[in-house]
Amino acid sequence: MTGINNIHTAAGNTVADESFEDLSPTGNNQNSDFDIIDNEEYSNLIKETPPKDTKLPDDMLRNVKFHKCSGLSEAQIAAIDNMRAPKTRGFFSNLFSAIGRSFVKGINAVKSLFSSTKLNDTIRNRTAEIRNMTPFDMSELPDDSKKISFDMDQMGKLTGLGSKIEVIPFKAYSNESSTPDQSYRQYLFPHGEPRLDDIKQNPSLQDCWFLASISSILNSQGTTGIERLFSPSTTKDHVLVRLGENLYDVPLGRYSNGSEKFGSNSANWVVALENAMQMHLLATANSDKLSNLTNNSDPVNIRMKTISEGFRALAANKNVDVNVMLHPTNSKTDIDQIKTAIKNKRPVALGHIGNAFKALANGVSPHHAISVLGLTPKEDALIVLDPYGEIKKFDFSSLKDCRVFIAEEPPQKTNN
Repeated sequence: MTGINNIHTAAGNTVADESFEDLSPTGNNQNSDFDIIDNEEYSNLIKETPPKDTKLPDDMLRNVKFHKCSGLSEAQIAAIDNMRAPKTRGFFSNLFSAIGRSFVKGINAVKSLFSSTKLNDTIRNRTAEIRNMTPFDMSELPDDSKKISFDMDQMGKLTGLGSKIEVIPFKAYSNESSTPDQSYRQYLFPHGEPRLDDIKQNPSLQDCWFLASISSILNSQGTTGIERLFSPSTTKDHVLVRLGENLYDVPLGRYSNGSEKFGSNSANWVVALENAMQMHLLATANSDKLSNLTNNSDPVNIRMKTISEGFRALAANKNVDVNVMLHPTNSKTDIDQIKTAIKNKRPVALGHIGNAFKALANGVSPHHAISVLGLTPKEDALIVLDPYGEIKKFDFSSLKDCRVFIAEEPPQKTNN
């Protein structure tokens, strides 16, 4: 099936993607992602604007200019205009999230004392290996495709930052660029290329699903699989980002309202992808989603989505299928399927859907997403990367508390 989730249960049954959300253990019909933060709406209510005489360092004063939106339908524009102002997060919600993350970090520290596997070597080894990988083919853009951009008011609503939104320009990592039309690279890649250790989640932004998708694509498709998503823009201080079948005109900077910033604590290339993904969710929303769009929560907010959406967007190929294994058992059949996907360089990621006690016992945050980097030397466990930047060993027996997402290679192009 093209572009549809084939969801496999541990019993070997297959269900359609439309039933996927109903299988959530919470019993609701929301796009449940996996993060420690609860489902309370996230937003930032602006208390005051920054002083007008605030000055940035000279190397950051690049005068990012903005323009009106383009490439959106009247229905999409109207949907954004009808969005309400966001609500603030509660004090106790933020407090419990912080306590939970600290507890998980402590558990992982204790576990590492009893592990003989040098997990941190994985990052160093993978950095060299992914440089020479050949990614999936990207599908050709439609003939009528347009670059899509959003104005500041729209991004303020979509990101939950409010009406006083601005952009803090990216600081250049380097003054060198290979060619003039590749000058955007010096603002995106701190090491001259995307790396797995560039990715660090912002606890306040519930987009672990997208960060896990990014690291899974990078790990399995190589640096080219990420770099090819960026191309020069004719708009000053912008870069074009390819997600799915669309091109997004994204500023080389981070959205902010003076007190809060949108995006993760990652390298600039990751933030640029997050900016584009927030645009992509609105630009690809169907009429049903648009009709229910009244605030910056579901169905178009970047928080609490599924890994499947991330894989499809980043693969930039409409023919990519995402198989989802629900609660895989420790059986040889299930384990062999996952091992084969890893060895065949397929993007693989996990979404933990067990209760909080099971999640903590497994060394992850409740309702959290993590990417699979590979297998331990004895192939008796997975090596995973947490979006918070930690490498962990994940036992096969713990997969029963997870969904396993595997992106399949699309059909090869044929020459007629």
